Amino acid sequence: MRSTVHGDRRGVLRGMLAAAAGVFGRPPGARATQSPPVHRRVVTGVNAVGKSAVLIDGPVPPEGRWARKGQYGSQAWLVDRIPVDLADSHDPIAGHALAALPPPSGAFFRTFTWEPGSGFDMHQTPTIDFLVVVSGRMELLMEEGSAKLGPGDCVVQRGTRHAWRVVGDEPCTFAAVFLPAAQTVPKE
Repeated sequence: MRSTVHGDRRGVLRGMLAAAAGVFGRPPGARATQSPPVHRRVVTGVNAVGKSAVLIDGPVPPEGRWARKGQYGSQAWLVDRIPVDLADSHDPIAGHALAALPPPSGAFFRTFTWEPGSGFDMHQTPTIDFLVVVSGRMELLMEEGSAKLGPGDCVVQRGTRHAWRVVGDEPCTFAAVFLPAAQTVPKE
């Protein structure tokens, strides 16, 4: 006879695997049939007895999430100013409205998942963006030329005009940090 403990462990394992699939995307060729999965955040800090600990482990709060046709994303963290006050343990996402640009002396950390065929039109922002592709494939389109990107590829987007599009038949998940810049790159 199997013990209840082993049955509970299998249920927990199934739940963990389902959550991991939600964070890292669906198998190639799979299509969304329900609401998109929510990105998970794990945030560390120092606990009440002065030891390092996981302070937050769960989904990004609703005010840090967005979705539109074929795309969804999460703002995992917001920094109001640099240098960061590591003693400040409040969650900067809870109760905070999303903004298009990071604070003048701060930064955003965001995660995105876009379905095949999704993209973002040509645009330019006064930011330097550090992006890494986690899964899937996408293309960075410039005014002259482009670069196809896959898992592990990184982009340093330095305030230039650019566009994005997912290539292939699987969703693309990527993460990015956005920092304000003094100005965008001037057109010559």
